[in-house]
Amino acid sequence: MTSEPALAAEQLTTLASALESLPALNSPAAPSPDDRGDLGNAVFVGSGDSLAAALLAQRYGHRALSAGDIAWTGEIPPRCDTVVGVSQSGNTGATVLALRIARSAGLRTVALTTNGESALVKTADQVRLVPLPQVTEKIPAAGYVSLSAGVLGLCGRDLTGFGREVGGLLAAFAREHARTPLLWPETAPSSATVLTLPDLRSAGDFWMLKLIEAAGVATRAVALEESGHVDFFVGPQPHCTIDLIGRAGLDRHDRLAAALRANGHDIITVDAMRLFGDVAASASADGVDVALGAAGAAACHEAAIHWHRPPFRGGAVPMDAQHIKLGE
Repeated sequence: MTSEPALAAEQLTTLASALESLPALNSPAAPSPDDRGDLGNAVFVGSGDSLAAALLAQRYGHRALSAGDIAWTGEIPPRCDTVVGVSQSGNTGATVLALRIARSAGLRTVALTTNGESALVKTADQVRLVPLPQVTEKIPAAGYVSLSAGVLGLCGRDLTGFGREVGGLLAAFAREHARTPLLWPETAPSSATVLTLPDLRSAGDFWMLKLIEAAGVATRAVALEESGHVDFFVGPQPHCTIDLIGRAGLDRHDRLAAALRANGHDIITVDAMRLFGDVAASASADGVDVALGAAGAAACHEAAIHWHRPPFRGGAVPMDAQHIKLGE
């Protein structure tokens, strides 16, 4: 039987190959026919994996919100010029409704999706389609990478070689992880926390989603310092803290991990610079964030297997569920 680390490495290598060979993720984002240039003060909205991708827009001075923050209040944040709906299926009810509300208010609307025939596309003034890498995944990550590239392209980032960069980082992660796998606790915790600084905020949100989907473990993603202030009180039930470490705050990560470990927490250290090896030195901040996020799908699937926990409800969000799809 394939070992857990070997299975994770195989999944990552397959995704890496698909990303490296996909032309649309390795060339500048082509403007759509009705592209009106700069987004102004944009708000990117999405749900689940799509929101994790949307968080990358914060690097470029925009805002990212859950689609329901607009859809279920009818309120658009102040000083907003453009609302960008991010949805892989293009049929997520809250995201479509958020764009309809924005359009009714006279704001510019943009659809970012993999589905050119979706309700989101029919709602928006402008459409940015991204390809969906054709890979078989138990716990999905390919759509997150494509949507992330789309978000970055809309923010003005040159995507030349982006798929190859993320693919190269994932392949490096697979090699290092096969040699030195993550040390998950023997049994599933009652709950888990994913810690990040802003350089890995998208990745942290994605790891949270994937651990929930893969293992059914109640998980939250929080800013590093907030854990330092409140997680002393988490217990006595088994708790797992996943510490995603990038290039910043290394000493603070170490000191907090030591304090939480002393409090009885299982600490999973995910050091991006170590896991990405030599490839990390020349990688962009965007690439590291997205690649580490995508690696989380395989890592969390590995954890679920280690805990003998089958993916809860199949490991993927059912887009035809009554509480998610469009009402009409």
